[in-house]
Amino acid sequence: MTEQTIIYPTWPLGTLFLDAKGRTFEVTKVVMGNPDAFFSYEVELPNGWIIVPEPGEHPQTSAGFVDIDNRDKLIYETIEKLDGFVANGHLRRK
Repeated sequence: MTEQTIIYPTWPLGTLFLDAKGRTFEVTKVVMGNPDAFFSYEVELPNGWIIVPEPGEHPQTSAGFVDIDNRDKLIYETIEKLDGFVANGHLRRK
């Protein structure tokens, strides 16, 4: 039996963060790997959160999040940009 590495999202579902204006956002969608891959799929949980995995173990590539005061609009960003916004102080995890 081979040992398999499990890759967890770095911006998991339910993560709360603040922007520079003090607005609170919640991660409601995670994308692991390439969502345009030949065989990717989408799983919607009962609470509306969504997981889009590419088969196999792949790092998280993007996150979808909503302003908790206005959940109508899903905002997408790459993990690289989200991490950069944290590093430059534009976003702060709660």
